[in-house]
Amino acid sequence: MTAGEWFFLLVVAGLATARTTRLITKDEITSPLRGLAHRLDKNSQHIGFIVTCPYCAGVWAAAGVIALLAVAVEVDGWGQWLAAAPVGIMAVAQAGFWLTPRDPDTLNETYMAPWPKPEPEE
Repeated sequence: MTAGEWFFLLVVAGLATARTTRLITKDEITSPLRGLAHRLDKNSQHIGFIVTCPYCAGVWAAAGVIALLAVAVEVDGWGQWLAAAPVGIMAVAQAGFWLTPRDPDTLNETYMAPWPKPEPEE
């Protein structure tokens, strides 16, 4: 691989790691998993730190991203595509997140639209 190709992989890996870390530690969709981790590890809180601390989760997210890229570089055909696709999806999602305009008044929020309230039952 050329230096340019390695640099491109590094940028993609960084973007994918950032998005995966946010997915694990901040996004609402994974909040049940974070709650489960806290319930399972009440005393030591090690698992809780892994799923709530961006620095802790980032290490493991980076390990997964690099493992997938290592497989993608070594195999051909569908195996390469299957290993690289999750990394590419997360990288593009993170780039999109960074490029999405945000209201300065809500910068500390999770950047999500309000969830609709359920209809009252009769």
